Amino acid sequence: MIMRKLCFINFMLCFVLLTGCGFAGGTYRNYVTALLDCTYHENFSAYEEFTGAGENAAETIFQNEKENLSTYILDTYGVKKNLISEELTQQYLDFSGEILHQVKYTVRDVLSDNGNYTVILVISPIDLWKKSNLEIKAYYRKIFTPKYQTAPTKTSADALEEEYAAEILKILTAHLETIGYLEPETYAFPIEHNTISSADWKEIDKRLLNLK
Repeated sequence: MIMRKLCFINFMLCFVLLTGCGFAGGTYRNYVTALLDCTYHENFSAYEEFTGAGENAAETIFQNEKENLSTYILDTYGVKKNLISEELTQQYLDFSGEILHQVKYTVRDVLSDNGNYTVILVISPIDLWKKSNLEIKAYYRKIFTPKYQTAPTKTSADALEEEYAAEILKILTAHLETIGYLEPETYAFPIEHNTISSADWKEIDKRLLNLK
């Protein structure tokens, strides 16, 4: 999901660690928090201070995460992206940004062992999908499918995709307003060779956003 983000983030982390900043455990903790805040909460200031990156570069990280989450949502619910309007596509992007703003995490500690660092991250997964999926399935089965199957032409059936995508977004948005969180969980990952690995970034995304 987040491959476009990873190359840039890993490059920036390499840059910071190789410039001789002399990071200690506490500084690593602050840096990882800044990186997470940049990626998920659209809070760029601390990240920019650590890396020297400009606002445009920091914003790219958040925008990529938002775009990838939007694509994940559309794919998960079978929305045919080529058949929905640019306006609705933008609404999905905006909604994805709102989800990212809601994710909860805390960098509890960074442990050092002979120059090797392990980050202890506490994650509270969102419960958005669990709340909304039954309602979405009911809509799909009882309302959308009969209308789609009885559409007189392929053109008219394709036109229903906008309606379908809009209803999915409506349901998800309603549940976002009362978003809750599952039990907090701890995820430990190393900073190896001056980077956070792609596998660990994927796992952080998966856990925070409660993705399948």
